[in-house]
Amino acid sequence: MATADDYPKDDPDGSTPPEYNPNKTWYYANCHCSKVKYKVQYKVQLPPLDTEEVMSCNCSLCTRDALLLLYPPRKDVVLLKGQDVLKGYLPAYNKPVSEHMFCTNCGSAVYNDPHLESPDFLCINIRMFKDVDVEKLKLKYFNGRDINPPYNP
Repeated sequence: MATADDYPKDDPDGSTPPEYNPNKTWYYANCHCSKVKYKVQYKVQLPPLDTEEVMSCNCSLCTRDALLLLYPPRKDVVLLKGQDVLKGYLPAYNKPVSEHMFCTNCGSAVYNDPHLESPDFLCINIRMFKDVDVEKLKLKYFNGRDINPPYNP
């Protein structure tokens, strides 16, 4: 994930990437306490995201964190602030390993990083996006519960 310092200062938040795509737009997001702020470049028809499928997984972690996920390329996600308060959680049952990043101050589940080389993407929790009505989202259900061994704490 890029940070705002990686880009020229021609955007109000100082982070427009040089590969700006006119077929996409920026969506701003933050954790509950706003110590983590970022933006995601995604398809122009959004919001209200009613034309895009958002993944709803039933694995134990996604269920507990109420995650609804989009999968933008890593280069289209810019961390504006909060690298110092992000912490990763690597579930022992999770194969292949996907690091679940959360804010250490408020506990918000911000994104998952599958650490793949190809395709290189992040799993972004759309519940962190500003001005998105989750009631209008088109959900695509994914049976993650049956991929990993049963979660028995």
